[in-house]
Amino acid sequence: MVVRQQDSWQTARRAFLQHRVFPILLYNFPAATPELDLSFYMLATVAANSKFAGFKLARENPASKLHRVTMNASESSAVFADRSDVPQYELVAESATPISATMTLTLRVHAKTTKPYVMGG
Repeated sequence: MVVRQQDSWQTARRAFLQHRVFPILLYNFPAATPELDLSFYMLATVAANSKFAGFKLARENPASKLHRVTMNASESSAVFADRSDVPQYELVAESATPISATMTLTLRVHAKTTKPYVMGG
């Protein structure tokens, strides 16, 4: 049942992205949409599409999901953690955006450096 839902979601998302003129930014916020938390596999599949602009993930600990999505994301896409997802309690709330951007950049660099190894190069 879950696999069928994932396949239908991915098919619908691919069809939607193919007909888009503008890139899409997806916001995964499962607290507001119960039972609709997207798995990293679903997110990574969408991230591989050229019309994908980025994700905004709102989870308790998105680092694993961020890393996996970043591995498949195109060069022009971005993945951002929510400000509450990065445990930097000693920093003020206004610095949340740079923290999220730094987390994304760090994972992107890690993905770039490990991709040749994963691909066997």
